[in-house]
Amino acid sequence: MMPKRVFITGAAKRIGADLVYRLSRDGYDIVLHYGVSQSEAQGIQKTLEAQGRSCVLVQGDLTNSEDVHNLVQAVRAVGPLNLMIHNASLFVPDTLATVTWQGLQDHLAVNAMAPLMLMQGLWEQTDHIVTILDAHTHLHHQDFLSYTLGKHLLERLTVDLAPVLSPKTRINGIALGPTLKGVRESEGHFQAVVDQSNLKKATSVDDVYAALMALHQSPAITGEIINMDGGYATQMRL
Repeated sequence: MMPKRVFITGAAKRIGADLVYRLSRDGYDIVLHYGVSQSEAQGIQKTLEAQGRSCVLVQGDLTNSEDVHNLVQAVRAVGPLNLMIHNASLFVPDTLATVTWQGLQDHLAVNAMAPLMLMQGLWEQTDHIVTILDAHTHLHHQDFLSYTLGKHLLERLTVDLAPVLSPKTRINGIALGPTLKGVRESEGHFQAVVDQSNLKKATSVDDVYAALMALHQSPAITGEIINMDGGYATQMRL
């Protein structure tokens, strides 16, 4: 029997790392991509291998086209994938007044171009692709212009590629509202953002994993996006 295998980008920290542990616990062999967080990635690998699980590390700078090409080759060599998760993200503040060519290029590369190239290179050996999106893009994230543009593009790709990848591969997305406090964010600001949502409740990683598994275990769903944002997206329809 072939093992279940998942490839996840940006998985050495935060939500990505948490998903890795949960997927491994549920019987998946892991192909873990990281950028600069080598020690964290190696720590996860050591923990999982001590539990008798497989964890292959693949490193790459998602702003670098050669690195992305090499990632495709490295993951292809591991074997077929049941699931590919585009979790890696670049999230640096900028506005119309401060946006730069390089900053915009880097955000588009990490948040949309690299996922697209990885999908191009790997979809034929992948059963299901899930993109991690941002529900806040519906609310015009003015202080994160380049980030928002990249996530908008990845959301568009999630919908537009569904008929292209079918029937071999499904693709779906999960659009998150406030889930984990940002590294530059105070507890007070995080809670204020949560309180702006309809439900006034942050999304937990338990919620994210439940949505991921619901999509993954539903073979008739493709081209769909689940908003896990406490109702933020509905505010745009009022």
